[in-house]
Amino acid sequence: MSLPENYLEFIRWKQFEIDVIKNNYKNLSDQEIHESLLPHRTVRAINMKRHQTGCKRTVQKHQVWTTEEIKVLKENY
Repeated sequence: MSLPENYLEFIRWKQFEIDVIKNNYKNLSDQEIHESLLPHRTVRAINMKRHQTGCKRTVQKHQVWTTEEIKVLKENY
């Protein structure tokens, strides 16, 4: 099986694709980016490119309790 001459053009990431990820990763999941914006790329490929470009989502490590939640907790403990 031989590959077409322009095969690498299908593999290489275009700048507009990288821009799509950079502009949308905070509001959309990788799955949503795949489905609506980059259907020709797999979810895994989008995930890997997002990490390579430094577009990492921040995860809240500890839940921040409101003063009202703390009050209810103390009253019911």
